[in-house]
Amino acid sequence: AAQDHGFKEGYIFPYHFVDTQGRTHSTLVALFWKDKASEIQSALDVIRKHELNLIILYWIQRVLSVLAYKFKTRDNFSSVPNDFSQLTDRERETLTWAGRGRSVVETSEILKIGQETVKTHLVNAIQKLQSMNKTHAVVKAVHLGLIDI
Repeated sequence: AAQDHGFKEGYIFPYHFVDTQGRTHSTLVALFWKDKASEIQSALDVIRKHELNLIILYWIQRVLSVLAYKFKTRDNFSSVPNDFSQLTDRERETLTWAGRGRSVVETSEILKIGQETVKTHLVNAIQKLQSMNKTHAVVKAVHLGLIDI
């Protein structure tokens, strides 16, 4: 099918995830292009694996949101447990900036709050999301639709 549209090179990434209701989903993410494979490979080398994972996770979140809107049954696709939705606005803001690659120092400057305050908000969000670290919390928050990066 890709060749029918002039694409000669591509990658297919299988992706599996579990939604908030414990259901397993699988999808394939296909990237096709007309440039030489070496040019695309050098671009992909710049993107680290966890960044590609976040991009794919964000894409899946958007697909599920569109489907949920279309069928007007968001709960059938993904629901946010009550304890997760108790993140404060500042916790969501600090997670959002972390998801955008900002450090604690940069986030404190952006939000005009102290570095220790940023750390406190991140630690609280990590605990509320039952995550192992900041990256894990960001991924969960994006998946649950609590933040948008």
